[in-house]
Amino acid sequence: MWFVRLRGLFYKRSFLLHTQRAYKVSLVPIARIFPRLTHWRLAAILTLCGCVSMKTVLAENQDSELLDEDLERILKQADLMFEKNEFEKLLEFLSPYTDYNEPELLWRLSRANYKVAVEKNTTQQRGKELSYKAVELVEKSLALDPNSFAAHKWAGITLSHVSSYEGLTSKIKRAYNIKSHFENSLKLKPNEPTSLHLLGQWCYQIAEISWFERRLVSTILATPPTSSFEEALDCFKRAEEEEPDFYSVNWLYLAKTLIKLNRKLEATHWLDKLCSYKAANEEDESAIQEGR
Repeated sequence: MWFVRLRGLFYKRSFLLHTQRAYKVSLVPIARIFPRLTHWRLAAILTLCGCVSMKTVLAENQDSELLDEDLERILKQADLMFEKNEFEKLLEFLSPYTDYNEPELLWRLSRANYKVAVEKNTTQQRGKELSYKAVELVEKSLALDPNSFAAHKWAGITLSHVSSYEGLTSKIKRAYNIKSHFENSLKLKPNEPTSLHLLGQWCYQIAEISWFERRLVSTILATPPTSSFEEALDCFKRAEEEEPDFYSVNWLYLAKTLIKLNRKLEATHWLDKLCSYKAANEEDESAIQEGR
């Protein structure tokens, strides 16, 4: 008898997972609408009646919040996938929650969109679509919770990235907003190494703008943003001091900035460190390739 029950539970679980994957919809929010029905019975109804009517019911109730335990489980699983660099899988996992007003979910979904957008095997068109979707999602997250350091950080990252599709003028116009997000991230979580690095990148890119480009932009913006390689170097050094060896790209920018300041001997230390590092993902590979 126990074997029959166990087998029955296995089949129910398998059927539930198959239904959720087939219709790309989570049964958790539907279960809240129909609390007396078990998940596997909901799966059966969804299969028999078709997903259209159930999705309509779900869409009308998207503003309801996930249960705390469900949200915690989803966030934990999403972070685990991110740490494993499973970005495509992460995007698929979080996409059913796009319309939910959960700021912690939304900035993670923005992060997933961005990470897939910049992968080497992503087509240019899809990359562009995902990049703008990432901006949309993180801005929604911030509207719901303006005090999230992570949302500010990813807002700065995604806005900076979409600027690459829009040219120098747009990049300069967005520059103040991008910097503001990185600064807000640091206000909410002081000395967070990734935010320090990103602020350093902002300083580096602004310092790198040529005199001619700056003159061109000044016809559109009365006061274009300014920065220096010294400011950039300070950010990269502080990031490394806060968490040594946290990010291969920080080593790359330490070297690049020192070279810009004609401190080439110091730069070789970081380049040697970078080139001897074993890459864990595409970003590491790209940094190592640039450093050689």
